[in-house]
This record gives sequence, structure tokens and C-alpha cells, in this order.
Amino acid sequence: MTKKKAIEKTMKYNEMICGYVMPISDTSDYRVGHWDDIKAMLDEVTSSIGFKESRIVSTGLDVSTIHKRIVNNIYNDEIIICDVSSRNPNVMFELGMRIAFDKPVVIIKDNVTQYCFDSGTIEHIEYPKDMRYSEIEKFKVSLKQKIEKTIEHHKSNPDDSPILHSFGSFSVVKPNIPEMSETDEFRSELQEIKSLLFNSLREKDASSLSEARWIRERLPKHRFGSNDDDIIAKVSSVSGIRIESIDDDTVYIRASSPARIRELVRQFG
Repeated sequence: MTKKKAIEKTMKYNEMICGYVMPISDTSDYRVGHWDDIKAMLDEVTSSIGFKESRIVSTGLDVSTIHKRIVNNIYNDEIIICDVSSRNPNVMFELGMRIAFDKPVVIIKDNVTQYCFDSGTIEHIEYPKDMRYSEIEKFKVSLKQKIEKTIEHHKSNPDDSPILHSFGSFSVVKPNIPEMSETDEFRSELQEIKSLLFNSLREKDASSLSEARWIRERLPKHRFGSNDDDIIAKVSSVSGIRIESIDDDTVYIRASSPARIRELVRQFG
């Protein structure tokens, strides 16, 4: 690809929004923060493509405007990436809307989630649930290629059905999707800011409470050696243990539980 064509291609993507339809809250059978990691991975791929914006379609959490925003985003976003892993009901419902609108969508899932009967005929790109680095790197390459091919095909063949042809012959009726008013947009953005602030404060409070529950303990320094660097290395090797200070005879620590102290003593006498 020539430099000129590459710039022209990037400029096209610079005018587009890529929406994510995916779980947001932590899910059973998935480690804490899994979906944040998935979103970060998607951000990395979409950023490399050069989209104007990439975000979850449900951005904006005001109860009175969330449905307007979601429907508007699902309908208007040039491309949607949908992660059906864990078969989240909200995700499947939003995917159904995008399919009904017959607009470009790329479906992804982890390698543990089974295919859904209704959407199994549509191509899914799989990634490893355990987020193995080498496999994730391969997945990101495949995802980027799929997104670009999907958009280019739709731009070149705007009348070609991207999804519904998989289910038979349909005549898609263009729905009347009302645009969000400036008031709705403002309320939604304000609510999102409030939600982010609330979550930040809640995490800070939880961290402070957790810190307050840690146990302070003093241990003889000679148990761990005479060199401070060695002492720090040994004590820090036990999870849930932090060194507060060291003097001539004593190591002052904080432990997340009595079991962590017992483990430290067991290892180093």
C-alpha cells in the first residue's frame, strides 16, 4: 500500500466510531477485571486502525437516557464489535438489535463459551479465555483484519446485507431512530462523570478499609539476615506482607492476615 493510500484509508477511519457490545461487570467463572482487560485489548486494536472514537455502546448511565443512547449507538456506529463470551443477556439483546438493523458487526468470543444456536451461522473470532500472550497477539491481528475487511466490503457494497442474508431473504425496513437531544446528551455525560467519580471514591474507601484491617507485627531482624536488601527480598517474597521499616534489631511489617505472618515465620524460622 502506498503512503498516499494509507493516509486516505486512515482518514476514512478517522471519521468513524467503533462501538463495543460486551459485558461490563465482573462475571462468575471469569477472574476479576477480565472485561476491563478485554476492553483494553479492543482499544489497542481499534486505536491501531485509527477510529475517531471507540467505546462501549452503553456509555452514559442515566436511567432516563440510557436506552436512547444505546439504541442510537447500536444503529449509528459504523462498526460494532460484539463479545458474546459468557452469553450475557444484555449483550445478546443488543447484538439482536444490530443484526435486525442489518449493519456491519464483528462477533468475538472466548474459546470456552459455546456457540449460540441463533447466531452460530455468523463467523466468530475466538480468543483464549486465559489471555495467553502469544494467542492474544494472533487474535489481535485477526480482529484488525476482520474489522477492516468488514468496513471496506460494506463501503464498496452498501446494498449487500452484512448479516441477515445468513438467515434467509429479508427486506429491511429502515427504523425511525430519534436522535438524542442536547439535553439528553448533557444529562448522559453528566451521569457518566458522576458514576466514574463515585466508583473512584468507592475504590478509595475500600482500599482504605482494607489497609486499616492489615495487622502490624514486629519480628526479630536476625531471622532474615543482617543485610537489609536480603531482608527486604525475603520478607517481600511472601504475598500479603509489606515492610514498614527496619531498625538495628527489628523488622516492622504489615500483614493482610495472621496466616500470612505464619507463612513468613514458617519459611524463615
